[in-house]
Amino acid sequence: MATDSNETVIVTRKDEKNVVLMSLNKYNKHEKAARNVEYLAMIDRGIAQLEAGKGQQHELIEAEDE
Repeated sequence: MATDSNETVIVTRKDEKNVVLMSLNKYNKHEKAARNVEYLAMIDRGIAQLEAGKGQQHELIEAEDE
């Protein structure tokens, strides 16, 4: 079973789209990796914008002590 041996099972269906069966743990790892890739790409785009002179400078706002 996919959950016991950490395997991915591909279910092929005639005249339908295929589906993949995997453990929730493995699925969560794939989702986290995808989010990390998206986040790093966003950072890369921001760095490229700064290097192209498209950044804006702002003053820091100091938090008031309570």
